[in-house]
Amino acid sequence: MYETSRLTNFVNTLLEWIMNLAVVNLLWVIFNIPIIVFTLYMLLTEVNITIILVIAFFLILLLFPATSAMYASVRDCVVHRDQRASIKKYWAFYKENYVRSLGIGLLMIPLWAVWSFNMVYFLTEGNLILFICFLFIGIIYFVYNVNIFILNVHYHYSYLDLIINAFFITFGSIKLFLSIIIGFVFVVSVSLLIAKSIFMLFIIFFTGSLFSLVSFASFYRYYLKYSTEE
Repeated sequence: MYETSRLTNFVNTLLEWIMNLAVVNLLWVIFNIPIIVFTLYMLLTEVNITIILVIAFFLILLLFPATSAMYASVRDCVVHRDQRASIKKYWAFYKENYVRSLGIGLLMIPLWAVWSFNMVYFLTEGNLILFICFLFIGIIYFVYNVNIFILNVHYHYSYLDLIINAFFITFGSIKLFLSIIIGFVFVVSVSLLIAKSIFMLFIIFFTGSLFSLVSFASFYRYYLKYSTEE
């Protein structure tokens, strides 16, 4: 009887998490539809500077606020285990973090643009050493971005403190750094495998929110350990 109860609780918890992740990821995709549409248009037609600028504009306007709301929703489910993701909560988090997220996007997107230009340039020129160097810089910058999203929804930092503390956390724990990278590689690999062999819509329903869960859970373990040591 006890084993049956444990199994039932496990199945219920698993189904609840599947529903939470699906809701959050689907909302994230919906809020980023303009980015998806213009990106597909650029891939199917000739690349030009106007389309690139439009995509960059929507990345700042939509992607960063939507991603902050996604992390806030996942955090809510992790920290408060009885909480469930919903459209109402996602929208509340979206509005609450919108201005701050715009500021983050205004800082991050230009730096990503410079990084992308250098990656393409050094690859075209065949400069493998500098290409690899910028690849590693991109990995570090990606982890830094993830930490900014996490800190933005977990603490009430000022904008400057958010930027500084994300920097220290990025370089302050090699375990957390590697956990984020390994988590990203794992989630993307599993998503592509499932999308290719079983269920194409897996990416739409789970990939973003699943990585948010993995990265925030890694940070939260680090946070709890650090708080206990203090």
